[in-house]
Amino acid sequence: MTKVHARKIQGALHPALAVVAVLSLLLAPAAQAQRTQLKPGWNLFSPQQDVEIGTQVSADAERQLPMWNNARVDRYLNDLGRRLAEKAPGAKYPYQFKAVNDSAINAFALPGGFLYINRGTMEAADNEAQLAGVMAHEIAHVALRHGTNQASKAYVAQVPLAILGGQLGSGSTGAVLAQVGAGFAVNSLLLKYSRDAERQADALGTQILYDSGYDPRAMAQFFDKIQAESKGGQPPEFFSSHPNPENRTKLVNLEVDRLGGNPRGSHTDSDDFRDIKRYAQSQPAAPQKGQLASAPSTGSGRPQLPSSSVQRFENELVRIEHPENWRAHGQGDAVTFAPAGGIIADGQGNHALAYGMLVNVYEPHRDDNDQDDYYRRLQPEGWGQSGAPALKVAQATDQLIEELRRSNPQMRVIQQHERIWIGGERGLSTVLTNDSPLANTRERNWLVTVLRPEGLLFFVAVAPEREFDSYNRVFEKMFNSARFLGTTSSAPPPIERPDLPSTRVQRFENRLVRIEHPENWRAHGQGDAVTFAPPGGIIADGQGNRDVAYGMIVNLYQPQEQRRDYYQNLQSEDYGQGSAPPAMTVERATDQLIEELRQSNPQLRVIQGRQGIRIGGERGLSTVLTNDSPLANTRERNWLVTVLRPEGLLFFIAVAPEGDFQDYNGAFENMLTSARFVGN
Repeated sequence: MTKVHARKIQGALHPALAVVAVLSLLLAPAAQAQRTQLKPGWNLFSPQQDVEIGTQVSADAERQLPMWNNARVDRYLNDLGRRLAEKAPGAKYPYQFKAVNDSAINAFALPGGFLYINRGTMEAADNEAQLAGVMAHEIAHVALRHGTNQASKAYVAQVPLAILGGQLGSGSTGAVLAQVGAGFAVNSLLLKYSRDAERQADALGTQILYDSGYDPRAMAQFFDKIQAESKGGQPPEFFSSHPNPENRTKLVNLEVDRLGGNPRGSHTDSDDFRDIKRYAQSQPAAPQKGQLASAPSTGSGRPQLPSSSVQRFENELVRIEHPENWRAHGQGDAVTFAPAGGIIADGQGNHALAYGMLVNVYEPHRDDNDQDDYYRRLQPEGWGQSGAPALKVAQATDQLIEELRRSNPQMRVIQQHERIWIGGERGLSTVLTNDSPLANTRERNWLVTVLRPEGLLFFVAVAPEREFDSYNRVFEKMFNSARFLGTTSSAPPPIERPDLPSTRVQRFENRLVRIEHPENWRAHGQGDAVTFAPPGGIIADGQGNRDVAYGMIVNLYQPQEQRRDYYQNLQSEDYGQGSAPPAMTVERATDQLIEELRQSNPQLRVIQGRQGIRIGGERGLSTVLTNDSPLANTRERNWLVTVLRPEGLLFFIAVAPEGDFQDYNGAFENMLTSARFVGN
């Protein structure tokens, strides 16, 4: 948890990981036209490496997907797609378009221009403009490099700071993909877009449609159509991999207005589209959603999603709550929680877990013959002793993983050990991936381990990679509910996620800054220090403090400068003096602030070094950090923006949990863009 000791700030800073690259989208210079100006965010990869990644991952995708391999359909898609791609900005990728013989309404794009369109999308479109809208949206993801931007952000969280200065060298793409687990899966990093990325793809896709002579409103019309047709049922598969932004149709129409309205002579349909749609409908029916044309099902189909109602389970080791529509299987220390159909035959005479969570105890190998001493040394700090080495937890977890690998040769670690609270004790969180008992599927395994007197208690949350996000919230709630029998929990209390920031804003002003914040956020504090947060965004950390979990902090910091001319040197360029102070002065002041934060936040670390940024018309610095969160089982990310003012170092800290940061990033960018220094 981040504590700020700068002027009037109370211990209330909990950082969140800033996605600084996207800021350039909002701070770009005004363009010649009124259209929204968009450009790719920060990226470790080069455009050529995007193509290398797409080539590699597309081969994996085509082994897993029921490719239609229909030359007539693919020829039509390539003719249409390449006309659209000609209007895309940025690198000129070797775009290629292929049809997938799946009745689900979906499409996706891999880095470098490899696009796949489900047959169900073609058949659901009312006209060519609607199909072109879906394809333009996917082309926009490629042009804006959203896939490798996601992979870059995941990678820098796992590697030393030394690599952050530039792009990755030749031949390193495969190693990076393996590190972050970005192979082919519907919810892999390369395909998992935030709502901000979806808004950007909508805006750029609208521009591509407009420039290609199509009715640019067709994309939003198609999304509205499939949303309306699915009311009361399962959401379209497209929205599972493309989060549906709020007010999608309104935002697309606003972009059309910026472009000058629907262009004269725009068209919506063509004879070619009508012919290809009739041809597609005349062919044998495509497999239903979730089926693979070339592989028999080894399970009982996708289980029902977890219910919101819970049921309590208790054995000799643990008490835990699980979804009411899941059952507990097993006896003694070992228990598996799974929905109907979540445990299936693996084809080798065994039953394997495809969806659910298992809980068990593992006894690590002893290094000596003294069992009592072994367990005493294995116990975590605070369990009847002091100073037990934390390394023992990592060693025991590594032994468990090696044991699992012996019977699961395709298992690999994609996110190394991180600290986590479980049952009021400190444990470790590790993320792995493995072959699933489901045909042609990889699964994700979230392993949580904690040392107990009985041995290493471990929890493994399991779901296919493409569906893991649908279950992740349930797994988090199960971990938060876990209590070890005979102990009192000291874990930070879980809280419900606050409402997302509203699009309407409210203005705040003090003697230093004028800034706009979401209307459903409140301003807290007085004087120079102010915190903007939604209801539930400031919580008790269990130590008598109230800490920011969601929101933004604005305050002043006084660097340790004793020279008489400090304030004169501190002033920014053009602020009452003829020349700018050395850039190092800003850097030194920012470094001092970070060091001050680290003194009370030992888990705080920089994951992206200083970059230039404009804030309130002045030059400033942007730095990205990560830290422990006051929320249970959570890491937070922090976007720190600093600018030198006559009063001192003015800093802004945007805060949200790592898993939620993308949903708040747009609001943070809007706040920073709106900031104006009073008196300027």
